[in-house]
Amino acid sequence: MNNFDRKIREHARKVEIPEGYDEKIEQILQTLPEEEETEQKRVVWQPRRRFAFAAVLLLILTVAGMNVAEADAGIFHRFKMTIMDILHIDQEDEELGVESRKEKIESKTELSMELQESVVDEQGVYLLVKITAPTSIAFEDKISFDYFAFCEGDNYNTDQLIGGGTDCRLLEKDQEKPNEAVYVVNLTADMKQYRDKNVTVCFKDLTRDPNGDSPEVLVEGMWSITFPAEMTVKNKVLLRGNEKMEFPFINTTAYVKSIKLTPLGITLTADVSKVPFEDLGVSDTSIGIRLKMIDGSEISVSSPEPGEKWIVESGSIEFDQKKGHSYEKCIYSFREAVSVAKVAGIYVQDLYVPVE
Repeated sequence: MNNFDRKIREHARKVEIPEGYDEKIEQILQTLPEEEETEQKRVVWQPRRRFAFAAVLLLILTVAGMNVAEADAGIFHRFKMTIMDILHIDQEDEELGVESRKEKIESKTELSMELQESVVDEQGVYLLVKITAPTSIAFEDKISFDYFAFCEGDNYNTDQLIGGGTDCRLLEKDQEKPNEAVYVVNLTADMKQYRDKNVTVCFKDLTRDPNGDSPEVLVEGMWSITFPAEMTVKNKVLLRGNEKMEFPFINTTAYVKSIKLTPLGITLTADVSKVPFEDLGVSDTSIGIRLKMIDGSEISVSSPEPGEKWIVESGSIEFDQKKGHSYEKCIYSFREAVSVAKVAGIYVQDLYVPVE
């Protein structure tokens, strides 16, 4: 029987673009075959944490790390830590409507990868990937990939990148086989548009301290895993907004266009047309969101108040223009599952939106 050594990264991790990162991305792009250009809508990402994915500018909010309980000792390839455990979901709890899909997809030589489990929500994706490295490598917290990204389709394609890849970190390793480890990979994005399509996650260069001053490449190469973007989360609440549902926004007002709530996340789309579009990328556009539970308690999703405890694991904010209107879309993934049946309403700033 093996003893697991599970280390969780710091709860509030700054994601900074290291010096020379742009040059690395350019080197990656030069090695890829040219693809036909596809028309893309204009998207601007609001910064809280910054991370670069090739030619796409992502502004990502990465907050508290996952709270993971100790797993029982056992053979490594039958480890008991699953995404359901990470999200604090009872496997027999049907109330949440959350399921996981088991996969096993192997990649190239030198570095072997297996997708062991995936959960796909309308707000994002959670993957558990087992990695087997050469025996000369012992996995540790500082070992990750120099670059990882998600894209639509069966292959890595810079024209089909999906913004919002927020985390790729060591979840657990085997002390007796230190060259084997399980990583959790997270994507926070609106997955509804990819329904019934394939998505590929790509990793480049297994590296020690990839964001540090002296990164060390341990295994050079690119690896990819393709999986279907089929929703495994069933329960959701969809609320339609209107111009009467106003809330304070940058010295003026905005109104709720729609709210989508699932056990694993929330997406708020707001009409922010009263603010010039060019000002949206430079002003503080944060929107406070709280869940009002039927027992009277409240859960903070997003708040401008410093020090307030959030339930958000990761998130992203994007802006778009359509038919003369400007929209802000806030997409957040929760640190643990929330029963949508126990949510009485949603506060957007000081606006209360009941859940019927």
